Amino acid sequence: MTSPAVKAWLTVLLLAVGAYGSFTLWKVYQAHATTADAAPPDARPAAGLDALPPVPLEDFTFTDSEGRPFAMEQLRGKVWIASYFFATCPGFCLQMNQEIAALARELADQEVTFVSFTVDPENDTPEKLKEYRERMGAATDRWVFLTGELDEIRALGQKWLKMPVSKDHNDKLVVVGRDGRIKGFFASRDAVQLKLLKKKLPEWVGE
Repeated sequence: MTSPAVKAWLTVLLLAVGAYGSFTLWKVYQAHATTADAAPPDARPAAGLDALPPVPLEDFTFTDSEGRPFAMEQLRGKVWIASYFFATCPGFCLQMNQEIAALARELADQEVTFVSFTVDPENDTPEKLKEYRERMGAATDRWVFLTGELDEIRALGQKWLKMPVSKDHNDKLVVVGRDGRIKGFFASRDAVQLKLLKKKLPEWVGE
């Protein structure tokens, strides 16, 4: 027969296990809620994106892989897809740009321009970007590689495109519509998100 003391200890033990389980579930819920709040705008209601102001293209001019000034005004009225990388990255950035290259080939019949900004302008000179562009097989009228002052690249990315600009790897693609407003963010290495991008793109091009 179980003694009262043993019963008491078992009760305490069960209460402790229950409390720990409840605490663990609460932490999981909190982590999930935080992740949802931090999710890229394409996972949020469209109204969230509509509230963002258009990108002030007239404020920015960079340098392309041919050493020519590239005024962002050239993208006005176009659908374009921005990304960030650095040419000396042999893994993550290379994989991302290989995905972009495949996407560019698949979307050859769509009026869309890919715009890749280096986050390492000190080393990614126009000459280096030209070598990189040629390695990617990118047509200059379809896929633009840009360098410039890091402060301006950072200002455009973090303030207007809502993307961090650093050497911390980021595989997101930012889609900007003809009206200069962000349409969505998509992970370049996520097959599901790329499928969604390809599904939505004709709609944005047709606007």
